[in-house]
Amino acid sequence: MKSTACAPLPWSRKDAGAVVGVLPLCAVHAWPARVHVTSLPGGWCAASPSAAAALIEAATALTRRLDAAYLVLRDSPDPLPWADAAAPGADGWHTVARHVTVRQSLHAGADALWQGFSHDLRNLLRRGQRAGFELSWDADQLDAWYPAFAETAQRKGTPVLSRRFFHRAQAHFPERFTLLVMRHNGELVGGGCQFLLGQTVWCTWGAIRPPFLRQHATYLMYWEIMAHFAGLGWAAVDFGRSAADSGHAAFKRRFGQQQPLYQHVWLHRQRTLPGLIAQARPAGSLSLAQRLWQRLPPAVAEALSAIVRRRIPFG
Repeated sequence: MKSTACAPLPWSRKDAGAVVGVLPLCAVHAWPARVHVTSLPGGWCAASPSAAAALIEAATALTRRLDAAYLVLRDSPDPLPWADAAAPGADGWHTVARHVTVRQSLHAGADALWQGFSHDLRNLLRRGQRAGFELSWDADQLDAWYPAFAETAQRKGTPVLSRRFFHRAQAHFPERFTLLVMRHNGELVGGGCQFLLGQTVWCTWGAIRPPFLRQHATYLMYWEIMAHFAGLGWAAVDFGRSAADSGHAAFKRRFGQQQPLYQHVWLHRQRTLPGLIAQARPAGSLSLAQRLWQRLPPAVAEALSAIVRRRIPFG
């Protein structure tokens, strides 16, 4: 956690000596509010509903002990283990389901995946293949890829994750961190990095620079990731979180199946849902802060991002 303002608080539950559940937590010291507790994306991992419930009970007890504002179990693929028996807001719990992910099994192999695409999608992929992009798999090109990622984040009005964050991720997980970099006649196009966990390829961060969008570079990037890891024998790919009603989610659905993600929030000291979880702005709308962020010089935005992201929670 050296690149964030989080204190790690791992929890696990044992049954007769065997680990039957894990819930990684962090205490986030976010300005200007008091500390809050958050899970890592994915929430809990448990062998049974009872194990999940025990982990969540321990997490709420920790939130009380820290006198934190709230607890959020982020991007869980599962409802709360007692959801069928409790009304919304019961015992301080609230669930928001504004985000989805898109997953695709890779078991069938690249040829079968290609044949499963729509005729229109295959045509777009062929256009991307004919555009002359140069693709390389090399995590050591992180510094070459990063400017495209930073540009994309600023274009959306979002403070970017720091270079140090990615370098630390690569250093700590060298066998699990991969990077696809795309160029066109030597010019940086973009690409994406992935984490390899279990049997799933997690597409965590990606970016394509605007001049190359019309050449279908994003389509080609998605297909290259699928084909590459299908050839290596990986079981599935997860294309990451998007707002359910966004164009990003619609794009990803062309490559796989949509699954809901839940933000489970337990309110303690804070009496209302956190703004970034509760708010649902119309698609394409930006706050004043986002519009101002877009206007910053790129070097200034990158330097300020490390400070801002350490002190303000982002969804």
